[in-house]
Amino acid sequence: MAFQLPIDCLIKILECLEDDKVTLYSCLLVNRLWCRISVEILWSFYNGIYDETYIPNILITEEILKMFMKQTPSLKRNADFKELQHITFPHLQILKLVNCPVEVNMLINFLENNGKSLKELYVNECNNSLNLAIAEFCPNLKSLYTKFPKNGTEILEAIFKNCQQLNSIKTICDDSYIGGKIILEIVVKYSPKNFRELKLLILSSHEKLSSEDLQLFFTGWEARIPQNPISLIISYDNSFEIDINIDEIITKYKKIIKKFKIKKKYFLIYSF
Repeated sequence: MAFQLPIDCLIKILECLEDDKVTLYSCLLVNRLWCRISVEILWSFYNGIYDETYIPNILITEEILKMFMKQTPSLKRNADFKELQHITFPHLQILKLVNCPVEVNMLINFLENNGKSLKELYVNECNNSLNLAIAEFCPNLKSLYTKFPKNGTEILEAIFKNCQQLNSIKTICDDSYIGGKIILEIVVKYSPKNFRELKLLILSSHEKLSSEDLQLFFTGWEARIPQNPISLIISYDNSFEIDINIDEIITKYKKIIKKFKIKKKYFLIYSF
């Protein structure tokens, strides 16, 4: 019998390759498990600015077409989301649309037909209408990557209320979207009991997170019942001001912190 690594060990090993994108890309070809884990790591800190030759714009659409061509013989090989929006894929659990231009109303139609089965959803172009559709049609989501406009705080709360299996959110904070401080407050107050991971990519020159902001977050998390350890991962660019006494926070809240990382673009500043 061939030796197989426990999945936890495999995840740890591949996480060590986080900054070695070339090697990590090669792991996509090993098997489905390695591919799934590698994709999650590769997309953990997607910031919307990268060489598009790495991931063709229509990659996800093409993969969906290849998977379901036999299921729907009438589907043309050059079909786009205009056709996909009306098709039901009962076993579709992961949908990732990054740099793949799709009209919001088409994606909403697609989620109405397929959202219930989705476990992971990644959408780069987003607005309040689409986020409302996520709250309404995707009750079984476990992982979500989207953006929340500044006037979308109640919609983020609705997603937490309706998606009770949600355990991870990745989002961008800049001048057009909800700030990191407000997201931390909403996560503490409204996230479901199984929630355990928040990833923030901060691109705003007006954004600032202080030790006090993080202490308020961890104090609120400490008071939650049940008390699940939380992973908080912050990635930021050169314009973001960070004023955090990391050692003080870790010492005080290490019992409720599963993972705490701060990254400046692709450089790891701190990891716990």
